[in-house]
Amino acid sequence: MINKTNINKVLNKLPKDKVELEKVELAKVSDLVKLSDKIKKTGDSVETDIDKVISSLDGKIRGKIKSVLGDIEKAEKMSDEIIKATKELGVDVPSDAKAAISQIDAYRSSLQNSDSQVVKSINGLLGAF
Repeated sequence: MINKTNINKVLNKLPKDKVELEKVELAKVSDLVKLSDKIKKTGDSVETDIDKVISSLDGKIRGKIKSVLGDIEKAEKMSDEIIKATKELGVDVPSDAKAAISQIDAYRSSLQNSDSQVVKSINGLLGAF
């Protein structure tokens, strides 16, 4: 019959250094399990943070870019109407309208480039995981 007394007798017959070594090995296993749990928790946290960054890039930043591009489309329609009206009247497009049209064209190009870079960044982050 196996009971605590029998186990203690067996342990007492074993060399003391072997028993201590087994205790040390069991402690290492326990430490390894704890470290593994910590790694998992931290890794999960990192993945959550990355998801938040990707969501922010895709939602907030790209949303703002799309909104401004929508405003640019409206401005371009307005500028087309102004150009058409000035031609019909036989007058030159006002200089401040020309400046605004140039600025709008530059913003369109810049924002399209920025949107492309945000998409590349998102794809790069997604590819890394």
